[in-house]
Amino acid sequence: MKPKQKNKSKFNGKKAPLFFTSLYLILCFVSIFSIDPVLWFLKYAALFGVLMGVLLIAYIIRTDEL
Repeated sequence: MKPKQKNKSKFNGKKAPLFFTSLYLILCFVSIFSIDPVLWFLKYAALFGVLMGVLLIAYIIRTDEL
């Protein structure tokens, strides 16, 4: 019998966190353009969410803590 080879995939076990982070990123990005101009301050919160989503995806891909 052959010994089992470890799967050295970069995304092994990270599919669910990447999926939900991508959903969060899409939601924040869409809300930037769909928020009423009266509530202009919410656009900055959505922009901050986009920034956090991008940084979270970079963190998930780089680390093996998950």
